[in-house]
Amino acid sequence: MKMYFLLIVVFSGFLLNGCISRNPDPTPKLQHALLVEPNKTAVSKAIKTLVHIQETQLVDDIFTTSSIVTLSKV
Repeated sequence: MKMYFLLIVVFSGFLLNGCISRNPDPTPKLQHALLVEPNKTAVSKAIKTLVHIQETQLVDDIFTTSSIVTLSKV
């Protein structure tokens, strides 16, 4: 009986230690990315899917000079 109790205490300690321990390295921040080659068609399709719209008007060099895009309703 004492052995059974000892095993429960040891395994509980291992389980709790895993829940409490934390990764010492912080989560890296998101990095802005730019496209190497313009792909207006793929970007347009992705925006249409995400925002649920039918038409988009995008510049030809979208995401090649800046990683930020502003959407507006016309």
